Amino acid sequence: MEKSLEYGFLLDNHEGRIKKLEESDHDKEKRLRDVEKSCIKLENTILHENRDTRQLFQNTMQNQWELIKSGGQWK
Repeated sequence: MEKSLEYGFLLDNHEGRIKKLEESDHDKEKRLRDVEKSCIKLENTILHENRDTRQLFQNTMQNQWELIKSGGQWK
């Protein structure tokens, strides 16, 4: 009889530990999804800034070329 009570306690203990692990796993999955979303947002920001920087560089180079072609004189 005492063995069955001990086994019952162990079984309940395992169920509780499994539930805690499942909850922990759920929390980790949510944090991972949040990190993935943050990475995508960061990637999009970097791509946008890169595009803006490239456009600024191209405009600057075009203006410098125009200045060179005009003989270096300011208009």
